[in-house]
Amino acid sequence: TKQLQEIVLTVKRGFSSYYFRKEGIKSSFINIGDIKDGRVDASTVTTIHVKDTGALDKARIEPNDIVISIKGSTFKAAIADKTIKDFVISANLIAFKLNDEVLPEIVVAYLNSSKGQSELIARSAGAVQKALNLKSLMGITIPIPEKKKQIIISEYLAIFKEYNSLFEREQRIRKNINKKII
Repeated sequence: TKQLQEIVLTVKRGFSSYYFRKEGIKSSFINIGDIKDGRVDASTVTTIHVKDTGALDKARIEPNDIVISIKGSTFKAAIADKTIKDFVISANLIAFKLNDEVLPEIVVAYLNSSKGQSELIARSAGAVQKALNLKSLMGITIPIPEKKKQIIISEYLAIFKEYNSLFEREQRIRKNINKKII
């Protein structure tokens, strides 16, 4: 096991709504609601106009960054894929890049697990709305199996996600067929 801070190379903080403008440069803006089942759903990400500032570049994510919500009753983690390269994260999110010691899929799976969620909630503060600060987040202990096991787990998780995706698609098709018949 290692603390998150021991395996994180870089941290990116979210972009503040202070910089939103009616006009300005367009940017795809990831919110907490866009994180679903360990991934960022690009189809729900909104486009906004923002002031061109250095803070914008600091909030851009790259493939394999881990994105995690830092506010709410549950905390959601996801891996950025190539479809959301250069998207910007909101101030309710933090992104980080890991070193080569651990695959991002392993960390995301742990953070989204019941044990990971328990640890995130225990480290959060706030009476009305729970929130994590960076120091608390980086202090979380992550179990890290040997690299061979990480690869096997990662492959299993990919197959499981694909299966779930197909299952959800099948359910939507069945509902549409039912509606058309009726």
